[in-house]
Amino acid sequence: MAVALSLTLSACKEPNQVERPAATAAADPTEVTTASADKAGEPEYLTGEFCNVESIDGQTLGAEPFRLGAPSSVRGWLADGAGRVPEQPMLVLTDENKNVANRYPLMLALSRPDVVKVFPNKRIPEKSGFELRLDPAGLPSKPYRLYLTYRAGGQAYVCDNGRVVNVP
Repeated sequence: MAVALSLTLSACKEPNQVERPAATAAADPTEVTTASADKAGEPEYLTGEFCNVESIDGQTLGAEPFRLGAPSSVRGWLADGAGRVPEQPMLVLTDENKNVANRYPLMLALSRPDVVKVFPNKRIPEKSGFELRLDPAGLPSKPYRLYLTYRAGGQAYVCDNGRVVNVP
């Protein structure tokens, strides 16, 4: 998973995404990025394009880190864009050293007609949304990067919007 952060993988398309500063500019979403794993057993990752870690407790996330001091509701959506059902969808937290702090399995079960409408030429299922209760208890105080991973068509994908939370 550390590979995912060593790449500039902020190419995910999304409704409601706030523009990030040029220093963290998004990669070209039409360009497929492949990364070799730096750890034994880790797969190669392609860039997922259709995702959003959208909000925490109803506050839309953007370029600025979000303070996560209590159990919170994280919402977003994830789709493959080709009509395949994402397998093993996860929300992943990594620290500043790209070490995985935690992985949270996701259930893509929330109806997101807004996402389907934004991408009319893609095969996005209406039930592409997720909501997850994220409890920072037990996490050391520091910033963490949040991103999504999944499998589709036998390939591993990482979808990164550049979201960061600070655990006080």
